[in-house]
Amino acid sequence: MDTKRFLNRYGMFLAVIVSFLAFLPACNKFWAPYDEGFILEASRMAAKGMVPYKDFFILMYPPGQIYTLAGLFSIFGTSLAAGRIYTIFLQSIITACVFYAVKKFSGLLWGIVAFIICVSTLASLGRAIPRPTWPGIALSLLAVLFLLSFIDKEKYRHLMCASFFTGLSVIFRHDIGILTFSACLAGLSLYTVYKFQEGHIAKTKVAPKALQLYGIYSIFPFLFIVTAIFMLYKAGAYPDVVKSLIIFPREFLKGAYIPFPAFSFDVKSIFYGGCLFIEKNRFYIPIITYAATAILIFAEFVPEKKLTKRCVSLVTLLFLGIFYMQQVMVRADDGHLASASAPFIILFGIIPSFKVSRGKNPLKAFKVLVMIFLSFLMALFVFKNTEELYKHFYKRAYVKKTINPVTFGKSTVYIPDDTRDEFLSLMRYVEQNTDSNDTIYIGSLNHSVPQYGRYELIYFLTGRTPGVKYYEIHPGLQDKKNIQEEMILSLEKSKPRVLLLRDFKTNAARPGPLDKYIRKVYKRNKIIGSYHIYEKE
Repeated sequence: MDTKRFLNRYGMFLAVIVSFLAFLPACNKFWAPYDEGFILEASRMAAKGMVPYKDFFILMYPPGQIYTLAGLFSIFGTSLAAGRIYTIFLQSIITACVFYAVKKFSGLLWGIVAFIICVSTLASLGRAIPRPTWPGIALSLLAVLFLLSFIDKEKYRHLMCASFFTGLSVIFRHDIGILTFSACLAGLSLYTVYKFQEGHIAKTKVAPKALQLYGIYSIFPFLFIVTAIFMLYKAGAYPDVVKSLIIFPREFLKGAYIPFPAFSFDVKSIFYGGCLFIEKNRFYIPIITYAATAILIFAEFVPEKKLTKRCVSLVTLLFLGIFYMQQVMVRADDGHLASASAPFIILFGIIPSFKVSRGKNPLKAFKVLVMIFLSFLMALFVFKNTEELYKHFYKRAYVKKTINPVTFGKSTVYIPDDTRDEFLSLMRYVEQNTDSNDTIYIGSLNHSVPQYGRYELIYFLTGRTPGVKYYEIHPGLQDKKNIQEEMILSLEKSKPRVLLLRDFKTNAARPGPLDKYIRKVYKRNKIIGSYHIYEKE
């Protein structure tokens, strides 16, 4: 069997293996004491039999990831490594889906190009942090690929598989699941129009056919959602689910918002600061890709005045990419760009397959110019990602050894120099002054100030359980008066011996009821870095 034939047959499995090996060396070099901390602690508490939302609050995320990690902990033990290796496996599935989708439309060579772009993006920007985003995206892409397979081969088992993976994505990231469901419904609607234009469906049967496809596709999302709601309702957690997934995220997103940057026309900045040009403009790559794809779809298919299976598939991918952009529009940072990267990398790889060269069609020149410009941006993007990965995680750790790995009882991780001493000192204090069965609390010195937490990972690494239900620290949660009153009741019940309260160096808000309660019942014992340590009198 020649190489090309082998890659065509086994390329997706090989893509999983290669990308997994590419991600693996850097899996312990990402320091995320907040993002990683509250997910891992939630999973550890679920493994101990505690109920999400009811016994501990988790903001914005459905329970899928929590119970999956809890299952992994029960098999492999509670460790950072379990969550991180699981995450890079999911990221490997994402890169394999990108490779497969592009190869399907543009051939093996462009599939490999898209694969390289995706690996560099996820390795540098994605980070091996077990956020529910990664299973949500992996399941979303699998759902869309099975839908495209249904459109192509018209086998209903493929539509059922698309339904199954969409349903799973909903219970890991409900927003990603809903966006995937919407994109696939749009694809199914276009598919029924295609079948009508081909004469396979009578005009009077187009709507019933569409409803039939919608019904089949909706089976698993409906089943999984209803099952999850029933189980959480039975456990008495349903009111808090509504708070987590619908009410509080609005406040959180206001505090998390990072505005979309303006486009930089300074071409000279390509040669500054490791290609400052692409660092400023990387968020425009998906926008340019989607706009160019929409124009090329219009140019290739509208003149024929009828849909094709290829058109239906491409429009489905285009909708998915546009819907994914909501993540970047809410928070324009590297992590959210990585989360939204798979669809635009797929469509970039598909652009060469467009046929717009009939006659004197000026769109042929447009396609060439778009490919040159996007290829230029993608080349800079890959260069920047690779440079950042090498500079921050390999050069610092292995070449200059400016950071050293820190080994805990639950795996090894690289901690930046400016936070290592403070973090380790706080951990040491907790371990020396509390027992393994004691509860602790990590919070803010002034809870009325809307801020993010920093060291929620201490809960997980010390094995101490949070003394409050609302153990996450972020805007829109602990700065609310009613939440503080609930937390006071939790503290009175759990009676934690040690509180670690971070001083954000601000007097912007007056102390609320929780701060007054802490000052009344607890006494400050020590200050470590930015944290004030309080102990029960």
